[in-house]
This record gives sequence, structure tokens and C-alpha cells, in this order.
Amino acid sequence: MAYRTRREINYSFWLRKVRCIPDDDPYLPPELHNFIYMLEEHYYTGKLHYIPAIKRYKFFVLASLLREAFGVRFTIIDDYNAVILPRSYYIYDKFVEYPQIVSIIGNRNSGKTITGWTLAYRIMSIYRDMELWLYGDADGLGDILKDEEPFTDRVVIKEDYKLPPVDGKKRLVFFNELSEELLTVSTYTKEGKDLKINAFRTRHKNCWVIYNVIRYRDLQTTLRETSDLKIYKWMTAEMLQSTIDLLPEAYGEIVKLVTELPVNEGIAYVPVQGKGDYFHILCINPPQIILDAAGKAKKNLRIMMSKTERERKYREKILEVIVKKREEGWSYARIAEYLREHYDFEKGFKTVERMYKRYISSRGEN
Repeated sequence: MAYRTRREINYSFWLRKVRCIPDDDPYLPPELHNFIYMLEEHYYTGKLHYIPAIKRYKFFVLASLLREAFGVRFTIIDDYNAVILPRSYYIYDKFVEYPQIVSIIGNRNSGKTITGWTLAYRIMSIYRDMELWLYGDADGLGDILKDEEPFTDRVVIKEDYKLPPVDGKKRLVFFNELSEELLTVSTYTKEGKDLKINAFRTRHKNCWVIYNVIRYRDLQTTLRETSDLKIYKWMTAEMLQSTIDLLPEAYGEIVKLVTELPVNEGIAYVPVQGKGDYFHILCINPPQIILDAAGKAKKNLRIMMSKTERERKYREKILEVIVKKREEGWSYARIAEYLREHYDFEKGFKTVERMYKRYISSRGEN
């Protein structure tokens, strides 16, 4: 084997010693498992070819065939390290085994919310006595799904960020949107301290946790480092760089593959005790009720935005009339009566006066 740089040796340690492809993944056929292991090993040892350029080409061809046949993803990192990520649902199975934390990291519109709700659907279908405590339901999916199976009568939608009581009941705590308490700058707030303690005691509290994160660096260090499982979704270049800066450099090369993933896929990270760190491609595959709820939520949002826009234009028209009539010398009482007759504006002259004075003040006039 030719001279290797310190960087190549470091990458080999993380990608060949720490990283693993476990043999107990039920979604990965043994033949495919063995072929992926052999191909990566032969690339590392040079058995594919002793000339690096030819070795890279051979690996690319063989891995491309695997991608067409089995949907794997791959990356060639250097002359010694190349990685193939198989498709699997392994992270779904591991999440339900015992109380732990999963972070779903990605840009806006990358499918984090659907991914989180798919995890919630799977675990609550298994644990029929589990409650879902939902924080930051910005999309309104909680209001729609709380009456659907398996969530019926088991969803608690929170307006604040006060954590559930410690009473031994199984709970899934779903932070769909980051609050100030979850951000790095609020480490010393009471809510922030409670969340940090909860991160260490999820197993004792019988509590599973899902974080949806746009900028992973903003999540409190304790919450970030105690997140057992991670799902990386599509990210822009700046968000990706911010995320991989927090990872071992070799793992950053794997996570870079998110740039080529569609919205229904992610890169799952699962630490397997006694074996190593497992990366695989996760096809989200959400149930139909979640897709239907997401479609309804988007429709509700468009209706709400349309109503808000109509209200804004109506207020602008009212103010325009008030300003025009004042310039013509009308009294506030006369303007209020005119607005009531012609624009159904059921407010008194005091409101008209306040609106006009705010307008004048905003223009810096006396």
C-alpha cells in the first residue's frame, strides 16, 4: 500500500473502524450487505486495481449498478475511502426500542415535519397507551391529526414549552418548531435547564423526543449531543457547512450526500452498541393520513393568508379615505359616518382620529 496522508488515515479510522453496516438490519439482504462490504474493502486495499484512477472508475461503475438496482447512494472520498449507503428503515425500528431522542435536520420545505409525524405514527401505532405532546405546531397538522388513528384522544397541543409531568406514563415529545428555550442563547432560562435535564433522563421518564431543526448549530449543545439518532434532510450549501462543522470530518463527507436527495429521502444515523455507527438512506414513506393532513394544512394556510391579505387591503382603503376626507376638511365624526354608510366600517370617530394621527406620525408630520 502506498504512502497515506494523515487525513486519509483519519478518514479510514472513522469510516472503517467506527462506521459499520450491521448484520441484523432486516431490510438489507445478506447478499447485498456482503457485496457492499466487499466492494468498500477491495477499494481500500487496492484489490479493485492498483492504479487509483482505474480503481475509482471500477468502484463508480459497480456502485452505480447497485444504485440502479437497490437505490443505494455512494461517494468516493479519496484513493482509500469510498462509502455506500444502503436503503433501510432501520432507524424506525431502533427508535421504538426504548426512550431516546432523534433530531431531524434540514432546510425549510425539506420534509422534516412529515418525517417527524411519520415517526410519531409508527411509534404510537405500537404503544397504544402513549401520549403525544406537540410543541410549535406551526403547520396546524396537530389540530387535523388529533382526531385520526392512532392519535385519537392522545394528542396534547402545547402553546408554551413547559414539559410533561414525571408520572411514568409513556410520552412522545415532538418539538416541531424550535422555540427560544431550545436555542443556544437561552441555555440559562428555566425552560432551557429543564430541557437539558430531560435530555439526560428520557429513559427514566419513559419519554421519547423528536426535534425538528433547521440550523443544527443553534440547538443547545446538551440537546444536540444527547440526540441518539439523527435524520439529515436536504440542505442548502451554507446550512450543510454549518452542520458538518459539528461532525467528525469523515462523517461530513457522508452527510454531503443530502444535496442529491429528494424530499422523500434522508440520511439516517444510528449508533449500534458494540458495532459502530450506521448510516443508511431512509425512504420516509409516510402513511396516507399524514399526506392528506399535510395537504389540508397547506390549503388552510392559503385560505388564512388570503383572508389576511383581503383584510390588509381593506384597512389600506379605509385609511386612504380617511386621509383624503381630512384633506378636504371633513371632521372625524363625518368621516366615521361616511365610512359606515359606504364601507361597512363600524367604528366610531375616535378610531378614525387615532388612525389618522398614527398615519401623520409615521410620516413625521405635525
